[in-house]
Order: sequence, then C-alpha cells, then structure tokens
Amino acid sequence: MKDYEKRAEEIIAGRGSAAEAERLHRLFDLCWRYAMEEYPEFATYAGWPGQNHRWSDISLEAIERRNREMEVPARVLATIDRGALGTEDQLHFDLFRRAVEESLEGRRFKGEYLPVNQMQGAQQNVAQTIVMMPVARAADYEDVVERLRGVPRLVEQTIALMEKGLETGITPPRVTLRDVPQQILNQVVEHPAASPLLRPFARFPETVAEAERERLRREADAVYEADVSPAFLRLHRFFVETYLPRTRETIALSDLPDGEAWYAFNVRQSTTTRLTPREIHDIGLEEVRRIRDRMDAVMRES
Repeated sequence: MKDYEKRAEEIIAGRGSAAEAERLHRLFDLCWRYAMEEYPEFATYAGWPGQNHRWSDISLEAIERRNREMEVPARVLATIDRGALGTEDQLHFDLFRRAVEESLEGRRFKGEYLPVNQMQGAQQNVAQTIVMMPVARAADYEDVVERLRGVPRLVEQTIALMEKGLETGITPPRVTLRDVPQQILNQVVEHPAASPLLRPFARFPETVAEAERERLRREADAVYEADVSPAFLRLHRFFVETYLPRTRETIALSDLPDGEAWYAFNVRQSTTTRLTPREIHDIGLEEVRRIRDRMDAVMRES
C-alpha cells in the first residue's frame, strides 16, 4: 500500500484535534485496507472488490517490507489515549494491540520459509482461491484469467522461500510431505478443460455474451497451457528432486532453529495465556487424571 505510512502519520497528526475513538477507527480502516491490498486472496474471501486479479507478493523483498510496516500501527496506537475511549472501544483497542504486539514478536520466527505443506501452498491455495472468486460478469472471468497468468510468479516466489528454508534449516517434517508431490501433479492435466482451475469456464451466467464466452475460454486454455501447467511442473520437479530429500526427519517444532521459543510463542498465541508449554501439558495430564478418577468412581458405583 503506497501511502500506508503517510496516512498513518496523518492519524498521529490528528492527536488533540480529533476524538480518540475517531482516530482509533481510522487506524482500523487503514489497516483493513492495507490487508486487502497486501493479501488479495484474503480480499477475495472477504468479498472485497478490486483485488481478484492478483496474488499476494511473497517475494523476500515484500516480506521484509511488510515486516517493517508492522511497526506502523504500533506507532499510531502509542499516541491514542485508551482512557479517553468508551468501554467497547477500549476492548477493541486491547484486542487490536494484542494482535499488533503478537505480529511484531512473531517476526523473529521465519514461518514464511515454510510456504508448502500437506495443508497449504500453491498446490492447494490456487484452486481454493479461484473457486471463491465471483463469476457474474465478463470482467470477473478476466480476473480469473489474470490470476492464472500470475501463477508462474507465485510458484517462483514459493520456490525461493523453500530454498531459503533449506539454507536456514527451516523445513516441515519430511513425513508430513508425502502427499504433496501428488497434490502438485493434480493441478496438471492434459486437456485444460479437465483442470479444476478452469472450472469457472465450464458454465457462464446469462450476463456474459456468447461471443465473450468463447473468447474467455480460449484465453483461459492458452494461459493454462503456456503458464499454469509448466509452473506446477517446475514446482513438482523442485519439490521432488531438491526440496524433499533435504527436509528434516525430526517432527517437533522445537527442533527448528529458535524452535523452543517459536513453539512457546505459538502456545501463547493459541491459548491467549502466558503459560509455558510445560504448564499447559501439566494441566492436560491433571485433567486426564481427574476425568479418569471420576470415570472409575462411576464404574464402581454402578
């Protein structure tokens, strides 16, 4: 978002002349618009228009920039007087501040070096995103074509992140990746019309003229054959020949560089507590004992 920092500075400059609640909600709106532009797939899922032709930029340069820009909302929040907010907005403030602080803390853990696993990655996300896209007008179908045209860039950026993961020893456990090669190949078919990625072009609404339908089908087929299929074949070759043999055989997150702190961070984030992983584990063991004792007592009583 080109003017992100400039607009944030304008909110800061409004201190004393605008109500604190107004400034807070201007920050919320700014951060929402930032997310819609930086993460177009999220915009598609949210029904936010204007981003359906793009993929998120996951280049190392873009990730580094976004990591720096995580500091922007923190700077604005530091100028907002929480005590001047109403009860509801104080809650909004607290929740948003927590999210911002977690984002800042999480920068040290290089999750971006894990772009592909059995649950997510280009081999899953491309199809999942396209099926969510609106297809009511010819322009919507053109967005789909443009997104398909962007698959090679997405794949190249994905490979670059996996290469960085290999360099730094940050990979998923090898055992969890056994199905990924086939997942990638599932995106490659001999006839474009058989691809799930081109499913929107199998049927058009009446709002798309017949002549436009044929043009869009031909364009989608051509992009699939020239761009999409070769990109997924490159991803498959890299994954099988280079990446998979060098992934780790261990399974614990704590086995990664800075892994124990990474795992503790995930626990705090997921449980919204300050408890350590050991404390959470001990609570679980105690609950199992308590429930088991109660079950045994019920069995004895009966």
